[in-house]
Amino acid sequence: MNVDSAVEIREVGAAGAGIITQIIQEAFRGQAEAQSITREEYPQYVAFTDEASVLKALEKGQHAALLFHNGEPIGSIWHTLDRDNPQLGHVSKLAVLPDYRGRGYGEMLFAYAEGKLRALGATRAQLTCNARLAGLHAYYERLGYRRVKQEAWSFLPFEVLTMDKDL
Repeated sequence: MNVDSAVEIREVGAAGAGIITQIIQEAFRGQAEAQSITREEYPQYVAFTDEASVLKALEKGQHAALLFHNGEPIGSIWHTLDRDNPQLGHVSKLAVLPDYRGRGYGEMLFAYAEGKLRALGATRAQLTCNARLAGLHAYYERLGYRRVKQEAWSFLPFEVLTMDKDL
């Protein structure tokens, strides 16, 4: 992981919903286009996240963090404890703007979210991702995640892979 003194990660609330929305949309736009996923057919796909859904998730207890490079927001990640099992944390919506990928920012965001989950008492972290994206699975495996299950979700055009990691 590259260490960059111009980087800061901080949790944001409702005031950051607009920036979070923009980062997620931009970060996932290419993935949606490459797979011909449209807002009309699959409005719940992450690339079509809107500010209202971000605000709703924050109100329900999701925690969102932004990564800033030289004061500019360039990435985000979400974390929350499982409602039924407080030893299980969920990490989601890792988003790094395309121009900033490959510099270790995703690893920084994961380390941040996993640290927050550990501080909340979680002993395991879980994520879900598009089962079609083998490169993404390999990335998560390098971060210590292992495959748990693969299943269809009715509101997505691909199967979803669940992965987890001991914290």
